[in-house]
This record gives sequence, C-alpha cells and structure tokens, in this order.
Amino acid sequence: MRETLVFLTTACGPVRVGPEWEAVLLPADRARRAVDHLVRREAPLGAVFADGPVWGFVVPPGSGTPVWPDGADYRPAGTRVTLPVSPGPGSTGSLPGRWVRYPAPDRVFTAPLLLHQVATALTPGTEAAA
Repeated sequence: MRETLVFLTTACGPVRVGPEWEAVLLPADRARRAVDHLVRREAPLGAVFADGPVWGFVVPPGSGTPVWPDGADYRPAGTRVTLPVSPGPGSTGSLPGRWVRYPAPDRVFTAPLLLHQVATALTPGTEAAA
C-alpha cells in the first residue's frame, strides 16, 4: 500500500494503472452522490480524483468482479487514467483535474464491494436508490 500511496501522490497526468491499484470511473454527478453516501455511512472511502466529467475511485487490484454496472468504467492494471497534480508547493495547476479526496496513509483504497453496491443503486433504471 505504501508504494501505491507514493505513486499516487507523486505522479500526475496520463499514467498506467497498477499493478498495486486499479480504478473505477463514474460520471461526476453519480460519483458525487456515491462519495456523499459512503461518507454518511462512514464506509471505507479512499482516494478519489476528478478528470473532467468523470471521477475515479482508487480500488485494490482484482476489483473487476462482480461486473460493474452500466456507466461505470473499471480500469484494471495496464490501462490508463489521468491523475491530477498533487496539492502543495510547486503545484502549477496547469493539468486538468483535482483530488476530491487526497490519498491518505490510512486509507488509499475505496472498498470495492461497497462502491459497487452504491454505483449499482445509483445507476439509472435500477429499482433501489442510495
């Protein structure tokens, strides 16, 4: 987990996912609601980044099962995402995006099964709503 934390807090721009972490991208409106839901329930919520119209949740490797609902874009190791510039001295802000939840030593990953449940409940056309 330490390697993942160091990588996420030092890398920016287009990067290759993994091998110690993966990502789930959701449309910003649905992701915002998912973050609010997980925070209200004090669920394990790790690093979350915004890249234009999508937000990315950092999840542990192997989080592709069960299959993610429509509108969720699961990014396994080897694929690419765009990470924002880390906040702090020397940040130019010239790259798009921002950290919604900055990676923290005590919580880098979002619990994928809980995120999956919330993302499914927030998918248009499903019976349940989070």
